[in-house]
Amino acid sequence: MKKISEFLYIIKRFLVRNAHPTKMKFLCIIITIFIIFNLINIPTYLVIACNYISNNYRATGNYKEAERYYSNILFFSKKISWFNKNPLIYTLDELARNSYNQGKYKEAKNYFEQSLHIRQVFRVQLYNINTANLYDDLGNIYQNQDKYSKAESCYNNALNIRIRFYKKDNPYVLTSYVYLGNIYEDQGKYEKAETFYKKVINDLNNSKLQSNTNYSQAISFLKMHVLNRLGHLYLNQGKYKEAENFYKKEFLIKPDPVLNNRIIVYAYNDLGNLYRDQNKYKEAINYYNQALYIRKKTKMHYDPVIADILDDLGNIYQNNYKYKESKACYEQSFNIRIKALAFSHPDTACSYINLSSLYKKQQNNKEADIYYQRAILSRSASLSLYKPSLNFDFNLLCNKNRRGFF
Repeated sequence: MKKISEFLYIIKRFLVRNAHPTKMKFLCIIITIFIIFNLINIPTYLVIACNYISNNYRATGNYKEAERYYSNILFFSKKISWFNKNPLIYTLDELARNSYNQGKYKEAKNYFEQSLHIRQVFRVQLYNINTANLYDDLGNIYQNQDKYSKAESCYNNALNIRIRFYKKDNPYVLTSYVYLGNIYEDQGKYEKAETFYKKVINDLNNSKLQSNTNYSQAISFLKMHVLNRLGHLYLNQGKYKEAENFYKKEFLIKPDPVLNNRIIVYAYNDLGNLYRDQNKYKEAINYYNQALYIRKKTKMHYDPVIADILDDLGNIYQNNYKYKESKACYEQSFNIRIKALAFSHPDTACSYINLSSLYKKQQNNKEADIYYQRAILSRSASLSLYKPSLNFDFNLLCNKNRRGFF
């Protein structure tokens, strides 16, 4: 509306100064084209506005309500796609991310591939940052399904696109190296993962963009994330002192209260894990509670991050034979996940396996077996295998899936 008002003001001044018949005729043609153009774009603006509403639902963990909005927007976007493909592409991308957040990997993959197909066929947004983000998200899906070669191919595609637009020390380019390092970390190739992470830290420290206010928050966010990954890397190898040093370095970076909230929460939570693994349970519980306190400030309806922390608290209580407290934590975590995530989400499988483990320690084998079978069905659905007899390493699953990027 502001642009239209400015345009009409220019027209008014033009009419006052140039009252010539030929010029007036030319001006009428321009005005007509301008009005038609804006009328045509009204549906596009409506789609973008509705997507923002849906994004707000997704940001607060209300994925099912967001999905309802996205589905309606998708129908309308298809109707106007004959003259503008961008709203359809944008809606497919957001619907895919919403499905991914719920663990509906098959649906998410389908939406991303539709979006990519439109880009390739109609040569729309083929080489831009949104397409690079799409490849990252598609890579995440393959990684969560243990399809590492396909994930690596997607991350490399994203990297190649970003290099077209940015210099090599740009945080948006370095993000791709973090994704690549994360693949190797998931496979237990810690030395190779560490090489990627340390490259990112060195490039960020030497970047000329540190003094640029447009990039300062992106740099601090990425630096905190990589320090967290390095800490987690050493924690998995039992190198507690090195892990603790990396976690505590995160607190030296001035965080953005909204952007870096998740990273700070994970720093506290991972410090809790570090002390738990050294049997320092009092310190561990203190860090877990700090993580919960910070994360609850976001006031999400059903927050999967809070479910992660409750799981870790439940594990401590279970290890100390406090089964009542452990069950309370596991059930709170399960209630969050069952409302926010899909049955096929790996975190849902983790909740089932935690409850199974608890009942088994209490000699309640019947309940333990029921939850274990549900865990297998959940993980099978996630991998689209549907083979309940498969033996999964649930400890590995729950550890690696907990630290997704962004």
